[in-house]
Amino acid sequence: MGWKGFARAMNRAAVRNQRELQKQQKMIEKMQETEKAAYEVQVYQNHIDLLLSVHKECGEIYDWAEIEHSEPPAKLERLNQHEDAAKLNLSSLKIGLSDKLLGRGDAKKKQLLDAIEDAKKLDENEYQDALTSYQKEYDEWQTVTKLSTKILAGDMAAYIEAIKKVDPFFDINSLGSSYKINVDSKTMLTATLSVNGENLIPTELWSLTKGGKRSVKPMPKNKFYEIYQDYVCGSALRIARELFALLPVGS
Repeated sequence: MGWKGFARAMNRAAVRNQRELQKQQKMIEKMQETEKAAYEVQVYQNHIDLLLSVHKECGEIYDWAEIEHSEPPAKLERLNQHEDAAKLNLSSLKIGLSDKLLGRGDAKKKQLLDAIEDAKKLDENEYQDALTSYQKEYDEWQTVTKLSTKILAGDMAAYIEAIKKVDPFFDINSLGSSYKINVDSKTMLTATLSVNGENLIPTELWSLTKGGKRSVKPMPKNKFYEIYQDYVCGSALRIARELFALLPVGS
């Protein structure tokens, strides 16, 4: 992945389905009883799915050498396309005999001259907007390329900075778990995962009856610990996958 991909990943979004369900929650009070039950069971099942599939997600692999040698954004060129078009309209103005007789020639010319001034302002506004976007993109490029140089040099503080910027474990945090990363050397990291199992793993089984009502039953202990084990193992795999994808470690 190049520097633009890294810049986008700084604000990595949560799991799409989870966000969609959170949006729907605002409408829950307007739902009928059966719709509400179906929604609640769907949210419950989505939570279980997230617990069991956390290891399936992983960010892109970063090529820091490629990022370090990437070209900066192309320099911004100032365009006056609106002004040029307005001037072309003026140069194409032809005042007919009737306009001359009725004194409308000067008015038409003034109208086109005013249009040129308006076009200049529009060009300036568009240039300033483009300049702001360019400066933001250039700053991002500069930040990421400087970071890549540090990472390739084995700067362990840069490793932590990259992890913080990308935040590859956002969904693990959103599920209630936490982690701590220690950089032992430029090729070795230690990750510690803390799982709040009692609050994270449901103690009930939710489902829909044929009549569309929500059915709630106690979750069997073996099922609880099966989900717990899968989630812990999946989270460990996920953390390892993300770190190998993000940083030049393990070699």
